Amino acid sequence: MNEFERMIRQWKNQARNWFQAQFKKEERHERPKIRMCPSCGNFVGVNQASCNYCNTVFDTPAPERRNESEANNGEEYGSVLMVFGFCALAYILSVLLSSRFTESATLGSWWSPVGQALSMMGANTTDDTLLRREYWRLATYMFLHGDGLHIVMNMMALAQLGPLSHTNFQTRRFWLICLITGIAGGVLSAGSYLVTHQFSLSVGFSGALFGLLGANWVYLKRHGYREFADRLKAFMIWGNVICIALTMFNILRIDNFAHIGGMLAGIVLGYLFTAPVQPNSVHWVERVVLGSLIALTLFGFFQVGLDFWGAFR
Repeated sequence: MNEFERMIRQWKNQARNWFQAQFKKEERHERPKIRMCPSCGNFVGVNQASCNYCNTVFDTPAPERRNESEANNGEEYGSVLMVFGFCALAYILSVLLSSRFTESATLGSWWSPVGQALSMMGANTTDDTLLRREYWRLATYMFLHGDGLHIVMNMMALAQLGPLSHTNFQTRRFWLICLITGIAGGVLSAGSYLVTHQFSLSVGFSGALFGLLGANWVYLKRHGYREFADRLKAFMIWGNVICIALTMFNILRIDNFAHIGGMLAGIVLGYLFTAPVQPNSVHWVERVVLGSLIALTLFGFFQVGLDFWGAFR
């Protein structure tokens, strides 16, 4: 088996595991016998009210987790790798399409796709999304990126947040958070015309990343991990402050509306997913919502494929 066949088989296995996880019945397992102190990092008994090493008092019991065999099956990395793959493929195709709108292939054209190519690839623009009612762009724009640095920074952040988010919320809710917060950020970004009176073009996975930050902040806060929760809270606040400052001084073009919209949606989802009492039908509701979002995304990629084929025909 050559390297290409090995890569295709790996992607097929990851896709199969992902779809199976959507309809797999979630079971509750016994709590672990130990837990990690959020202050000093030492392990103590799961039923202890305080840490023997630093005397930190735990506000709530340790959260329930899956058993060790399920936790080490690499499922969390499969979902993250799928996002990596979608973003990388979209970036490569946007660069190829960008070459159709430039007279000569330069380093700049390969590093940063042109706006016309990004728009044809499904970027979230005020006129296309709202005026032309191409709402599928709210799902496709998050997998596009404006330049090489943009995608590298976002994927580095996803490499840190992705496995943590998957461990805390599991596969279905991980994808729900990514898609819902990304769409929420896109809605606020496209609607920013009402405030700025300027047409915008938005791409990038950062709205969903801020959504993952918000959801994990709620999760850690509700389960007693105060120190880690405070770190995420500080990162959310200062991350937005720095991005807004860079935009105000025209140093970088950053879609702050997408960041804020994704973060707020992530906080709301975090509270919903960590609610102590949830109806029995919540899993079916989540499946229906996730299926609808996937259908919207696939329809958007179908539209992008038609435009892409027309540009190279």
